[in-house]
Amino acid sequence: MQDMDAVYRQHFQMVYQYLMSLVHNPDIAEELAQETFCQAVNSINRYDGSCKITTWLCAIAKNQYLSYLRKHPLHEDLTDAEAHITPSPSAEQEVLSSMGKMS
Repeated sequence: MQDMDAVYRQHFQMVYQYLMSLVHNPDIAEELAQETFCQAVNSINRYDGSCKITTWLCAIAKNQYLSYLRKHPLHEDLTDAEAHITPSPSAEQEVLSSMGKMS
């Protein structure tokens, strides 16, 4: 496993773009991306390598987004949001494809 500083530098932009696709607000996406990496640092011992690091980070980002929606219910109905992001791997693939990182 790479150190978290390297993981941050390598994957921050992808996590940020994924969150932007959900919130459409650069400030909120930035905040949620930062929280995603804080949570990743706190739970790195639970990452077992059974999935790609990007998948793991997107799952954390999705949970940060859902937590944000619970705290700010005026932005979007939570049920609609969960329905919108349920296919998380395809959202991840879309972001990665747009960045030219997937074949």
